[in-house]
Amino acid sequence: EVGAPGVVVGVSVDGSLVWSEGFGYADLENRVPCTPETVMRIASISKPLTAAAAARLCEDGKLDLDVPVQKYVPEFPQKQFEGKDVLITPRMLLSHLSGIRHYEKDANKVREDKEREKRVLKAPVLPKEDPKNSPLGKDKPGEEQNGKKKDTQKKKEFEHEEYYLKKKFENVTQALDLFKDDPLIFRPGSTFLYSTHAFTLLSAVLERAAERRFLDLMTSMFNELGMLNTVPDENDPLIYHRSRFYHINKRGRVVNCPYVDNSYKWAGGGFLSTAGDLLLFGDALLYSYQVAQFKDLQGLLPGFLKPQTAKDLWTPVDRTEASWDKDKLYAQGWQVVEKLQKYGQCRKRRHYVSHSGGAVGASSILLVLPSEEIDQRRGLVPILPQGVVVSIIANMQSRDLDMSNPQAPPQAGASELEVISQQVDEEGQCPVQLVNFAYRDLPLAGLDVSLAGSQLISNPDEEDNREGSNWLKPCCGQRAALWQVCLLSAGFNCLLVTCVLLVGLLLTLELLIDTKLLQFSNALQFASAIHWISLTVLSVFFAETVFRIVVLGIWDYIENKVEVFDGAVIVLSLAPMVASTVANGPAAPGTPSVSS
Repeated sequence: EVGAPGVVVGVSVDGSLVWSEGFGYADLENRVPCTPETVMRIASISKPLTAAAAARLCEDGKLDLDVPVQKYVPEFPQKQFEGKDVLITPRMLLSHLSGIRHYEKDANKVREDKEREKRVLKAPVLPKEDPKNSPLGKDKPGEEQNGKKKDTQKKKEFEHEEYYLKKKFENVTQALDLFKDDPLIFRPGSTFLYSTHAFTLLSAVLERAAERRFLDLMTSMFNELGMLNTVPDENDPLIYHRSRFYHINKRGRVVNCPYVDNSYKWAGGGFLSTAGDLLLFGDALLYSYQVAQFKDLQGLLPGFLKPQTAKDLWTPVDRTEASWDKDKLYAQGWQVVEKLQKYGQCRKRRHYVSHSGGAVGASSILLVLPSEEIDQRRGLVPILPQGVVVSIIANMQSRDLDMSNPQAPPQAGASELEVISQQVDEEGQCPVQLVNFAYRDLPLAGLDVSLAGSQLISNPDEEDNREGSNWLKPCCGQRAALWQVCLLSAGFNCLLVTCVLLVGLLLTLELLIDTKLLQFSNALQFASAIHWISLTVLSVFFAETVFRIVVLGIWDYIENKVEVFDGAVIVLSLAPMVASTVANGPAAPGTPSVSS
């Protein structure tokens, strides 16, 4: 449903693993399936990991969150905003309130986007208006007020060059050179601005506070938590079960991601892990968060963090409204949704914390849902933690894992391919429709069909007709249901195979058994017959290819077929010569050869 080649899901309930499974492929080219042991990039889930390390240093008295960062990293210059000196503290870095830029360097553009996001958050949710009944047609004023109008001029996140850095930074302090001299976007402490670079500065602070390399500090924490598969995303070491990483190019094809070096952002998005390791981390923090709620601590071990420390990590900070979700605030390295019930006997929103991630060739999410009330009566020894932890990692970038196709969810228990339409917002391709296949109860081979269907079908003038569509929209303008397309395509292929088998059978019988079913007066007639049969088979093959290209509008299909097509042309072109040789038989010794 998320359109990724490979996905790994893990779920734990009350600290016990209840589900861990891989779907699809970790390596498409070599057909290596995803398993619970598959290691992938976790992207920004690295931030909660770094926040936990910072919390441990605070508990040990080595880190003060409320002093200027220059106390630990004097190499970082004193910053100014609007001509006045300002202070940046580690606490601001943890909550994205430092004013340090993210990947966009244009401060004015970031401020304009932020103002637009604020208007979106404050705008009332209006019912969607039918564009056919709107006097303004495709302007869609209702959607514009809700912030849903697509801005094709806006750069997409993964178009920023810094995502694709290949430079190796020897340490986290050296990585500060990327942004330390850039002006602040906002006054520190005033405005939430999500920033991976802020966590790079935080990693330098932690390194100096701990008096050890940042990666050594994190590795020590991973070992203590039992996260033995969580490591820095380095290219040289052999990391068993490491996945390949993919993205969809501008032509709608699944391709390998380019090489990147994430040494500039270890703390903010530079680690590899498994779904199982992320569950261990979530359960450890949930245990720390809940342990103080028990009246009788007999038989309970202390948590990885002190209860108050864990609570601080999950307590929303003022002025951290997230533009991507009205319900979420930011705490310290975590996104938080608070408990809410507006009306009696009506829907109740649960309290939970989460963090999603997106990197080159990767998407991820980690969610922790504590139990609403701690059960104090579970046996002689209390059971902790109590709640649900979910982790999902995928080897495709720009996948929305926390909300998969909310507009048209597939029917429960479906066991056949279903077409799901998702609107994809990409510069130069908007609006487009990504046609992919949701698959359940299918073997891994079913992913081949999914990848074959993952093509972008673009038409800027027919946005409204595509919304909610469960049909393939071909270039000829006629709609075709999926079963019709598969049936026609299968018919072409069956006809092709039948022709080849029939010709092969007749030739075998004629040449080996001399059935006299085919009468030829000379070798030329025999070769001519084979030639026309070859052209017929080739025509059927060509017609099937043209059908897929022209009718379905999948232009890249010919690139997938070109090698097979060329091979068929060569083989069928040689058929008359082979047939002529067989009909004439070997030349007698001394018989002169005939040249043309």
